[in-house]
Amino acid sequence: MKMTKADFGVTIDDTLITDFRDVVNEGEFAYSYFINRNGKNQFSPICSCMDWISVSVRNLMNFPELSEDIDVKAMQVYSLISSIDIAVEALQQLHRIIESDDKLARWPFKKSTNVFKNKTPYLSHEDDDAYFKSIRAIFGAHPTNLKNSDGERLFASWPHFHAFNENDFTISLYNNTPGKDDVIFGIKFDELITYIEDRYKYLTSLKGSVIAIRIKHYSTLSKQIIPSTDNIHAELKLLLSEVAVRGDNDYYRMEVEELIKLFEGNVKEAHLKDEADVFLSKLHPIAVEIRYNLQEMNIEDLATKHGVLISTLPKNALHYVLQKMFTWLHSDRYDPMGGFYLDKLNEYSGGRYNFCSEDDDSTTLLKLRMMLHWYHQQK
Repeated sequence: MKMTKADFGVTIDDTLITDFRDVVNEGEFAYSYFINRNGKNQFSPICSCMDWISVSVRNLMNFPELSEDIDVKAMQVYSLISSIDIAVEALQQLHRIIESDDKLARWPFKKSTNVFKNKTPYLSHEDDDAYFKSIRAIFGAHPTNLKNSDGERLFASWPHFHAFNENDFTISLYNNTPGKDDVIFGIKFDELITYIEDRYKYLTSLKGSVIAIRIKHYSTLSKQIIPSTDNIHAELKLLLSEVAVRGDNDYYRMEVEELIKLFEGNVKEAHLKDEADVFLSKLHPIAVEIRYNLQEMNIEDLATKHGVLISTLPKNALHYVLQKMFTWLHSDRYDPMGGFYLDKLNEYSGGRYNFCSEDDDSTTLLKLRMMLHWYHQQK
């Protein structure tokens, strides 16, 4: 009779790894904190662990019914064991990184013997983690290259059903010493599932640790006072450097970089100078809000941008042209269609802003932001 996933009790799902991944990917904290921690890139290993836990868990979620063909069944069981092994090793690696415990001294399952009962006598001294590694070795990782605690060579037999024990799957271990009896080694599927379920649940604790690290790190940064400056140009350059050390948030970095460009703009047209001064004066509160939020480590959307830094025209006019303009002006890359975009803007505004190729990118960006702000003020 075939055995299905339900028969050996796989109830695991991907909720925990999804929740953990969401915390890691929330904002830029995890990346900026772990990408260079104590001189090591620890963020990439975290990503690797998350990916392989997902792979393993989803394999367990979709595990097929076990075949009646013993050869096929043996490899299915090894796939089950391998999925568990991959997930546990990934969890241990996450523990090493997040808990700063390279040698797993604080691994919560260290010396635990709660799962595997009635162990094979020569391995009875092993804790659950070590015993599982023995299961992995015997049932597929290297069944023809084994040793017992006395250093004697052992070789696993063809997997088989043993009618006189309560195990779900059994192997005989041959000894290469003449006259030595075979050792019967069996596994129970419910114990394997309990083993992975217990360790998989540890992700909840690791998720909490990431959140705690973030809170502590932000608290430390909030106590580091951002120096004062005496002009807007120095202020924005300082804020840009503070963004880098306070989480390197993409949104804040891009906003500060744009403010720097806008204040570097130089509008020469006499009829635009007053408008430019009024518009630039409305940008100062944005810089103030960025400073405050960085100081408090409260990285949220900027309220002072509303109604000032506008990216559209009424009725969504010139939508394509505006998209291309912002891409061009923020990428510092030449756009062969630039002249066409400028002509379209001049046509729409009746030449009021005198968009021209002689202006540098900062001045063109300033004029563009002024134009968008002016037209929305007229609504």
